[in-house]
Amino acid sequence: MAGPPLQLEESFFDTVRVDAVPEHSPSTEGRPQQHGVQVHIDLATLDDSPGMLRVALDLTDKDVDGETPRYRFRLRIIGFFRWSGAEGSEQDVAQIVAVNGASILYSSAREYLLMLTSRMPWGQITLPTMSFAGIAVAPGTE
Repeated sequence: MAGPPLQLEESFFDTVRVDAVPEHSPSTEGRPQQHGVQVHIDLATLDDSPGMLRVALDLTDKDVDGETPRYRFRLRIIGFFRWSGAEGSEQDVAQIVAVNGASILYSSAREYLLMLTSRMPWGQITLPTMSFAGIAVAPGTE
């Protein structure tokens, strides 16, 4: 039985910054606060490794509804993915790797930020769920 056509070989965070915002004032009603996130995805093929692609996912905080956020953050996670699926155009493979790779990395980043903020003064934050199905990518090379 063949394995999945997309395999995560390695991932790591190369940028992690989380700052508690001193001006934040917790809600007295106990309602959950929304947390915005800006996402940037970079995809590159690796010249020296056929079938291997690098996905970089950069996440930063974004204000929501004019509220002072609890935290300012920036996380960047890099993942190396091996494509062993059916032959297709470079654009088709790039699209599959970008959508699925970004989804895998976002899940890791979401959990990592949750864990980090659980030990911070304003309590844990959970980023909203996100779909990458509609992203358009153009692979670069490394």
